[in-house]
Amino acid sequence: MRRPLHLTSVILLAAGAACSDSSPPSSAPAPGGGESITGRERIGWTQPASSSAELAQYRYALYVDGTRRVLEGETCASESRPGGFDCSAPLPALTPGRRRLELAAFMESTTGPIEGTRSAPLEVTVAGSAAQAPAAPPQGGVVVSSDGIRLQAAILARDLLDPVDLAVAGDRVYTAEKDGRVRSFGGDGRATPMDQNVLEGMRDSEGATLVSLAAAPDFPESRLLYAASVTDGHDGPVLRVTRFREAGGTLGEAAVITSLAVTQGASTQIRFGPDRHLYVAIGSGEEPGLAQDLASSAGKIIRLRADGTQPDDNPGPSGVLSLGHRDPRGLAWQGTAQTLWMLDRQDDLEELNQIQPGGNYGAPVVSGSQRYPGALVPVLTIPSGTDMTGLAAITSRSSPLAGDLIASAAGAEDLLRIRIAADGRARVAARLLQGRFGRIRAVQSAGDGSLYFVTGNEDRWGPGRDVLISLSVAELYR
Repeated sequence: MRRPLHLTSVILLAAGAACSDSSPPSSAPAPGGGESITGRERIGWTQPASSSAELAQYRYALYVDGTRRVLEGETCASESRPGGFDCSAPLPALTPGRRRLELAAFMESTTGPIEGTRSAPLEVTVAGSAAQAPAAPPQGGVVVSSDGIRLQAAILARDLLDPVDLAVAGDRVYTAEKDGRVRSFGGDGRATPMDQNVLEGMRDSEGATLVSLAAAPDFPESRLLYAASVTDGHDGPVLRVTRFREAGGTLGEAAVITSLAVTQGASTQIRFGPDRHLYVAIGSGEEPGLAQDLASSAGKIIRLRADGTQPDDNPGPSGVLSLGHRDPRGLAWQGTAQTLWMLDRQDDLEELNQIQPGGNYGAPVVSGSQRYPGALVPVLTIPSGTDMTGLAAITSRSSPLAGDLIASAAGAEDLLRIRIAADGRARVAARLLQGRFGRIRAVQSAGDGSLYFVTGNEDRWGPGRDVLISLSVAELYR
């Protein structure tokens, strides 16, 4: 067996910390660092605990460059030695390059996870594909799904740099890149004059990142495009939704329609619903407890009019439609009833939730099928590591996928076909791409049943080589 990679840290989470307001647990410093690893090792540590029963209460989170990942498959010795129990777990998937690892123990409670302080950091260098010449992005052509459906894939753009989202508007597809660049393409891949950084020149734009994009429902007439960005405010991160009007290939008339305080690391997605209102899904980031605080936007879906004002029929204050979300990854409306669905990535699994106005989805108190008074349970749970990134609904009745949800996944490297039964139950019915295009960053659907998606494979293909792809869903056949 490969010798575990030992993070020589001590993470002390006293039993009393789980049920009192005592001082938070602390970590002893970890000496050394700078090890070169393949990423296939196990990480090891010594966990203080008074007994095996106490040890069994703990779970472990590994922070990779500040991003929290719950460890799976951890094992601990049956007997302790001086200092505690020897434990180890497989490392989560790590991309090549220099990485900063910090370990923390946590316990679940009725108010959410209680976590000890992080260990002193261990700096490692992950070997692998970073040292190799980047592979070329694949060509288009026929792709056969896992259930035998043939799809026609076409590459519309090959030079995207860190794409984060896309929007389909009429006969155009708009892509958003993290640094603020927005570009448009014809549905046939024909480039259009639209190529602009929407963050340049905006107030407090230094360090800002573009996170989501949405086109107004009446875009062919209004030419309105909405961009969500996160910037550093005086009291922490601020989410801004800015409305632009396109004219002559330029986005102008910029107007910030809403600004919301968010937490560090919070995910965000904006989408227009069939009621022509703007839905803003916001994660709870590094402060998961705020998902239950109605005074905070963290862990909520906010519903606004297109001008940023609040509709009179919202069920909650400050535009809150629902609460108790951890890490929203996709919004889509499906079926003749136009049911709202949302993907939510929890610390230990991923969920598909049917959103009900005023609903509480339990984070951070519960996740998955766990029960809690007043909390709604997900319709479908998906294993951690699938890393859902977006959601689209097929509305074209002529498509064999009509009524299905399509989820993009970075970890599973696919588009997943999710079927909703008449009784409301859901299941993953097929993998559409079977890994052909690597990690998928976002997906959107068009009215004719076509799908559009962007990839996130910079570490494999090199920077500025990610792609925008269309799938001719309307022409699918078995």
